[in-house]
Amino acid sequence: GMTSDGVASSTATDDARGIDSTNAPAKSNAITTASMFLFGLDRAGKTTLVEYLKSETFKDHAPTLGVNVAHIVLGNVRFEFNDLGGQAAFRTTWMDYWNDPDLMVFMVDATDVGRFKEARDALFSIINLPKTRGVPLLILSNKIDDPEARSAAMMEIALDINSIKDRTVAFYEISIKEGRNLEKALNFMASFILQDDAMESFVSNELKRITRSYKEMFKAYIKEAKLLEKQGEYRKAEDRVHRAIFVQEELFKQGFSKARKHIKKCENMLQHLGKR
Repeated sequence: GMTSDGVASSTATDDARGIDSTNAPAKSNAITTASMFLFGLDRAGKTTLVEYLKSETFKDHAPTLGVNVAHIVLGNVRFEFNDLGGQAAFRTTWMDYWNDPDLMVFMVDATDVGRFKEARDALFSIINLPKTRGVPLLILSNKIDDPEARSAAMMEIALDINSIKDRTVAFYEISIKEGRNLEKALNFMASFILQDDAMESFVSNELKRITRSYKEMFKAYIKEAKLLEKQGEYRKAEDRVHRAIFVQEELFKQGFSKARKHIKKCENMLQHLGKR
């Protein structure tokens, strides 16, 4: 059934699938739909995130029973979240709601040290399935406003993030309570489905300025590298490519997923220069 605020919540698979209109034609060319498979243990903050994005207010939530399908339009993107109940009883049904999403979002409570292993197992139980192979993964380490929260470095080890090689993975520390870093996470979600010009209108003005200057720096470094290579200055050319990679890594941190492609190209350039 529909709740008063227009969020469909349902525990029946068919019902949930019926609500998900990923394949329906877009109502307007301006709006692009991004479908999210949002999963993680109970109390990680999944529903809190969805509610926060809808209203920009922080509310604590009762556990989600089954699945909560939320549609949120932000700027030129319509985010569709399949927010899946995280309690043990529901974890076995997570894949019933798999609908070839654009992105998987895994949330973890950075303060829940006793359950890090359980969180890791839950994550890998899904990403090891052939069906989910290659689907980009965004990992959000939540509750970093809490002094008990573990560091990003520790979370990456606890969740064994560096062993995930078959997809693009991004990791952000967030605090929904304080609204920290959520913009970067949203940018990351949007950047997978938006073309560069549409992405421009999605991000905030402040970030636009940073991005523009980063992109110009990147172009300048690559141009210089090519010139230096022509002049036989191979080591100097390598230095410029390294700087270009650094710029793209900064963009990736701001949530621009396409930076990965540029980094790959730069790495190929370095290999080529290394042979000179």
